[in-house]
Amino acid sequence: MQPFLLEAARVQDEFKHFASTVPETAYLHPSAKQLVWHGGGNSELVEQIWHQLSVEACGWGTLAEILLFSRGRVGLAVRDMLLAGVIMVHRGSDIGEYDAAQSV
Repeated sequence: MQPFLLEAARVQDEFKHFASTVPETAYLHPSAKQLVWHGGGNSELVEQIWHQLSVEACGWGTLAEILLFSRGRVGLAVRDMLLAGVIMVHRGSDIGEYDAAQSV
């Protein structure tokens, strides 16, 4: 039981740091036309995030509401995808004000 509690505490700490770094309303979009994922973790979640962002740019908070994964898992998957360079964040706009031309 203790390993699960330690893992939960680690995920919570990492999620808090990510959430304070990348606003949940910052638009995310793919950085390429095809997903190339070599990272660990949940590849099913990564593929779902990629698909959703390929259809329409949105914030990770919206992804957490749409996808059937916990908010923490979505946030950390988005963090990993950002670090791997497969998605990008456009911090200059809020949800509802996105213009695809701005992110180029």
